[in-house]
Amino acid sequence: MFFHTGAVCFVSGLPDNSGRTPIIKGLTEQLGSFAPLLHPSPRLDQGETDFVRQEHDLLRMCADDPEIAAVVVMPYNPVLNRSAFEYLLRSGKPVVILLRDLNGDLAETSYDFVGVDDFNSARRITQHLIDLGHRHIAHVTTWEPVFNVRERERGYTEALESAGLLRHKWVLPHENDEIGRILISEEWLRHLLAQPDRPTAIFALHDWAALNVLLTAHLIGLCIPRDLAVAGFDGIARFRQGPPLLTTAVQPFEEIGRQAATLLQERLRGKATGVKRLYYLEAPLHIHESTDPSRGDTAGSDLLVQDGAWRSHLIDTWMRLHYAEEIRLHDLAAVVNVSPRRLLEDFQQYQGKSPMQALQDERLLRVRGALLHPGSKTTVASVASNGGFSHLGRFAVLYRQRFGESPSDTLRRARTPDSAAF
Repeated sequence: MFFHTGAVCFVSGLPDNSGRTPIIKGLTEQLGSFAPLLHPSPRLDQGETDFVRQEHDLLRMCADDPEIAAVVVMPYNPVLNRSAFEYLLRSGKPVVILLRDLNGDLAETSYDFVGVDDFNSARRITQHLIDLGHRHIAHVTTWEPVFNVRERERGYTEALESAGLLRHKWVLPHENDEIGRILISEEWLRHLLAQPDRPTAIFALHDWAALNVLLTAHLIGLCIPRDLAVAGFDGIARFRQGPPLLTTAVQPFEEIGRQAATLLQERLRGKATGVKRLYYLEAPLHIHESTDPSRGDTAGSDLLVQDGAWRSHLIDTWMRLHYAEEIRLHDLAAVVNVSPRRLLEDFQQYQGKSPMQALQDERLLRVRGALLHPGSKTTVASVASNGGFSHLGRFAVLYRQRFGESPSDTLRRARTPDSAAF
């Protein structure tokens, strides 16, 4: 029996390795017997447009379902889904937003927020790099007009200014790829590092971007951290198998979940009404081989090739950058200088699939992203060929198995007027 008859619904369009699982744990523990927790699992094998649509549909479902009494949301894209967030907030149900505040868009609306102090955490990361002797520190970020993105850049800038290094500021915005990822290519990184007074350290917006920088740096022959120090943000990398490698600010996901549940309980019990409440938790800095020269000036690079989990991550990154090329298993094994059999074992143990299956998955995601955002001359055949598929019939079968519709249906839907309106 639960104290409250209505359920609490947790909406997140982000994958489990983005902190979703520990947040659910914190919510569940704090709610206890107060109210049941619903946490519908998003489909994570599709493109960014699909993620946005899923989030939109879940937000409206939570607003309309009379069995749902309160909602916790970890936003995927609060900009594109503004109308769905407005719809939910107008429902009058208690809402707690996690990590990515809606500030600036829906700042006057009544909801509670739980996140981390992005500004001071980013400032601490940048100061750590300055303390190590770095004077040219770049910040890899995105163009997204999202509050925590701006706050992390502001913390980076403040640390440089306090150290008298503002003239060396390098802010490097990146467009996301078809499925919402920042991808750092080998060509881009080579070009950056060929510049006069080039950065000797990079602080990335989040761990996925930092890991991409770190892995790409290794692929072009750099030693980590001797040639390039890399730091991230979020603590997501700890959910990957393998020894800790990335210096990062670690978000306390379980505590975030517990605090969100506490705020909802107070709202549902009538102990809190009206004004929006903001809770910012600390994201402590965890220092590892990607920045720390005391552990060896090639410690990060050594880990990448000596540990099976990191070898599989390295190959996964390489495939994301070269997915359209003709690739065979022995080509992948040569990248990390192991036998094809050893690479197969690494992937099966740490990724749960073969390298060639991972390559096929990447190609399908890229093709779907291209079909969902077509140009005037886009055709299924051209997109399939550019995505690395040489046999159109086989591609069509794989695509339908993965996404439940034919590639021509996806393209037709994307070209239908107002098809993107949710």
